[in-house]
Order: sequence, then structure tokens, then C-alpha cells
Amino acid sequence: MADSSFPVIAPVFQLIADNPLRYNYSSDPDAGTSQGWTRQGIAFFAFGKNQPSAVPVYLYFAEPWHPQFTLTNKPPGPGWNYGGIAFYANNTQTPDTLAVYEFQSQDLRYQYSTNGSVPGPGWTLNGVKFYTFGATPAAAEASSQAS
Repeated sequence: MADSSFPVIAPVFQLIADNPLRYNYSSDPDAGTSQGWTRQGIAFFAFGKNQPSAVPVYLYFAEPWHPQFTLTNKPPGPGWNYGGIAFYANNTQTPDTLAVYEFQSQDLRYQYSTNGSVPGPGWTLNGVKFYTFGATPAAAEASSQAS
């Protein structure tokens, strides 16, 4: 949950769990690790506080913990529970932002990525969900600019 103690730009971590395979995204790097979630690293950076150009990104989840993010404060369907504002992002592309794509599996799991390639068989690209800042490590970015 975003609160006043978050920095303006905050990392959003991707976590993964098995049985069934599912993804979670949180500004807390240890979210769910005691319940079997494994942190995979920073997926992207988002606003930790509301900004003039930003909109809230709401978290909804269905049991067993299948998160989905929406730009509207409305459940995606029956059986989804409200989890609050996860972070803030742009709903239109601005300079220096990247698209975050939503993918949906056949069994209604969701995955989010700044890479628009379908993650594998059984996944469908739902399109751009919101825009945020990339998670390219500074050393890799400096190296690519030097080339």
C-alpha cells in the first residue's frame, strides 16, 4: 500500500509462487515471502505517492492469491477482493516512461511486464495497462549509452 512514508519513486517488485504458478507485484520486497512467494527482482518503478500526472493503480485479488491491477476502483468481476492502492502510475505515455503490459492466462492469472512479448503458451496479451518507469539497472544503462 502506498503511504506517506514511501519515496516519490518506488521500486515495484515481482514475486512468484508455485502451485498454481502466479505472480504478485508489491513495493514491499518481502511481501508474502513467509507464505511461499519468492522475490524475482524489480519489475518497474512507480510513484509511491500521488503526483499531478499520476493515477492510482488499484489492487484486487482472488483466492488463492491471484492479483490484478486496475485503473478504476471497481472489481474486475465477482469473487475479487479490494486490496487498496498499490502504487501510482501514468495512464498516458510521457517522456521517459515505459508501457506496462497485462497478460492473462487461460485460468485467469495475471502477469505484468514492460516487455510486450507473451510470456508463454496459454497466455494472452491484454494490452497496455499503465505507464511507469523502467527497471534497467544503472550500470547496464550506462554501458548501453557508451556503445
